[in-house]
Amino acid sequence: ETLFDDIDLTRSVGWFTSAYPLRLTPLAEQGASIKAIKEQLRGIPHKGLGYGVLRYLADDLCKQTLAGLPSAGITFNYLGQFDQSFGADALFHPLDESAGLAHDPDAPLPN
Repeated sequence: ETLFDDIDLTRSVGWFTSAYPLRLTPLAEQGASIKAIKEQLRGIPHKGLGYGVLRYLADDLCKQTLAGLPSAGITFNYLGQFDQSFGADALFHPLDESAGLAHDPDAPLPN
């Protein structure tokens, strides 16, 4: 997805991601909750990119205000669905071996 017309990312490897806070309010019925959260996520402009800009690049007052907000109780990282991404003739394919630890065991847990 293109956000900026004047930035050439064709030589980039990997992917870019954005992290932003989102308050989830469950509904009484599970299916309705899933639909409401899906629509809430779809309504976030540029998939949350603006939050990082405000949080780290805005004026000092804005940065201090956002830094003073409480931390998230949980974090969630959805990497997508890969089952249809790699054909039999693809240059790369997923391996069935361990990628190692997800994070340093001595580091504090984010959740």
